[in-house]
Amino acid sequence: MHYSDSEVGSPPVQRRMTRTSQSGACALFVMRRSGAQPKLDIIAIAEELRHLQKGDAALRVLFDWSELQSWQFVAPSLANIQKWKETVPLISRAAIVHDPKWNRHAALLAALLWVRNADVSSFCRSDFDRAIIWLEHGPPLSGFERSWPRRGQLEGP
Repeated sequence: MHYSDSEVGSPPVQRRMTRTSQSGACALFVMRRSGAQPKLDIIAIAEELRHLQKGDAALRVLFDWSELQSWQFVAPSLANIQKWKETVPLISRAAIVHDPKWNRHAALLAALLWVRNADVSSFCRSDFDRAIIWLEHGPPLSGFERSWPRRGQLEGP
């Protein structure tokens, strides 16, 4: 499992690296955001993901937002969405673990990943372990199951 922690004013740091499969073809990355974040920046997320990818294997990413305190939502511009599409690497599956107050952020990220054909699911903070299991072993989602939020998962306000 690969970790990337991001806090305001500091670059992401990879903490621990191990293979998640015997072949090493599919690595699970954890991108953790904590504390107060200035705004949702899809370009910064895309750049961080691009730096995590080694080779051409698709990534499986756990976005851990369970320790966020504040995070301003700013809708991305069309130019930033286009840059996202050009920058973000291939992601086969992504799980977003967060408190319901970050539903808008998670929905935007999920939509950006869905248009790139990634399976995306949202999980409550208490379901962190379930998110990892789904990333590693869960079945692919059909188009119907890709609706937001996923059945049995986050119940937003």
